[in-house]
Amino acid sequence: MGVFKPFEKIKIHGPIKSGADIEKASEMIREEWGLCNNPINNVIEVLEDRNIKVILIETEDGFDGLETWVNNETIPVIVLNAGRLISADRKRFSALHELGHLLLPLKNIPEKMSEKYCHTFAAAMLLPREVAIKEFGQKRAKISIQELGFVKQQYGISIQALVYRLHELDIISGYYKNYLYQYIIQMGWKIEEPFRYEGKEISNRFDQLLYRALSEEMITFSKAASLKNMKLSEFRTRAMGVE
Repeated sequence: MGVFKPFEKIKIHGPIKSGADIEKASEMIREEWGLCNNPINNVIEVLEDRNIKVILIETEDGFDGLETWVNNETIPVIVLNAGRLISADRKRFSALHELGHLLLPLKNIPEKMSEKYCHTFAAAMLLPREVAIKEFGQKRAKISIQELGFVKQQYGISIQALVYRLHELDIISGYYKNYLYQYIIQMGWKIEEPFRYEGKEISNRFDQLLYRALSEEMITFSKAASLKNMKLSEFRTRAMGVE
């Protein structure tokens, strides 16, 4: 079955020494994955299409996401804590942050700098440099929350990540970045921002493979129900398309 393809590792040439190297890596990955400079409508779907397993769990543990390799480091896995990542834009950013840990050569880089690089990578994947300059210009002294909100809704990147991104690209100053962060805190937007991003970040690949295996009689209804952790009658009703 062609659907069960292994993950194709992307070779990022040269060590990571600066944010500029992260920019090059994100541009290369976007090009290889055929994303160009377009908004990524569903990050989780894009990752699963490249055979990266994405698992959403709900736990009170204090982490947003984590990554690992399984099966002798042939299968990449990203776990997202949906209990903490309430909004879709936060799920998107965290998924791409973990993708950075999977793909970037960060082995000998201190943890704090590694986290910073993965933040830069996630923001660059969501909003490429050329797009940021097109939307905001080369240099800005001030930017309205409305501008940030409209770009958030189009590209699925939070206002806070946008501010971080614009400072990384030297579009806004460090002073103005801090001013915007303080304004966000004062307005009570640290957790729940305005300008809600309406995109959906859900994982469908497991269900897709499950129903394909069922259709091709590779597994029984009973086995499929067990894999979905559902009662056989409940699963059969859903599989037959009856609400």
